[in-house]
Amino acid sequence: MSSLGDLDYKDPVALLAALETHSIRAVARACGVDHTTIMAARDRALREQAQPVTDPAKELLEYLRSRTVPSAPGPTAASKPGEYATCLLGSDFHFPHHHEGAFEVFLGLADRIKPTEIAIPGDLFDFSQIGRYVRDPKHYVPIQTDIDVCREHVLGRINTASPSSVRRFMVGNHEEGRWQNYLFTRAPELSSLRCLTMEAVLGLTEMGWYWQPYEHWITDSLITFHGDRHTSALGGGSAMSARKEMLDMGCSGITGHTHHAGAFFREDRTGYRVWYEIGCLCDARKMQAAGVTTHRTPTKAHDWHLACALVRYRPGHSAFRVELIPIVDDGKRTFCIWQDEELTA
Repeated sequence: MSSLGDLDYKDPVALLAALETHSIRAVARACGVDHTTIMAARDRALREQAQPVTDPAKELLEYLRSRTVPSAPGPTAASKPGEYATCLLGSDFHFPHHHEGAFEVFLGLADRIKPTEIAIPGDLFDFSQIGRYVRDPKHYVPIQTDIDVCREHVLGRINTASPSSVRRFMVGNHEEGRWQNYLFTRAPELSSLRCLTMEAVLGLTEMGWYWQPYEHWITDSLITFHGDRHTSALGGGSAMSARKEMLDMGCSGITGHTHHAGAFFREDRTGYRVWYEIGCLCDARKMQAAGVTTHRTPTKAHDWHLACALVRYRPGHSAFRVELIPIVDDGKRTFCIWQDEELTA
């Protein structure tokens, strides 16, 4: 550009062309501006030349069109088929105050699954006849009657639902605790009689039930028993007692006792552990009517959860999976959903 008379210094192309043949001050005089203005305009032009203005939306569209689908490797987890054993657990029936609908659902699961084992971790009986609560006398039934009816209508029906299952019975505080306390305080001289042990009184062996007085190890890392930890009505809730049981035992486990359903998981330097509370199969309304609970009227509801549990495990191995199965009583029917099936009482 030989003449600077018609130069527009704001045109970056023209400005850079003029500066190729003229000095900054000459261009500034021709444009009637200070030389610092020309220098700033030159710097802007050089930056724009180095980084041309682009359309971000156009760039993104071009990238998406040119992007290739990556070829990723498949899963590396190996499948190890094998025969898994199952253990169906139901706790806290508190017969004769059991929830009839929930028990029918439990029987339906036993019939449907045909588990390797069936376990009752305590409080099958309520034994309110020798408990500390002041009972409504019109609900009184002789203790022998309770035992006879429960053997026929609970234990016997479980036998019929899954005759090939190994059946295990563990005592809870309502059986061993109340029974022993009564004998020790009322008839200590008779307490050592073998015919008065809970196993003999209930006649478990003759019905094909294994007597597991306090505990049963389902695997070498999973124990089940009744449980003795509890939390207050105001500060407790689902899985609160499960945490206490785990800290007591230092392993994985399954308990009843609290009538809560829940799970507490823990991972620390000793490894992975989980503790399950498996709810109950008793009817709070029956127990309130009989006056054998702390809440004597329906004004305050019991935070109790109808449920049972199914454990899958490989015999001889430590691996297991616990499936907590909630049972719902909506006032019209009692049911559970298991493997896309609805079992309704």
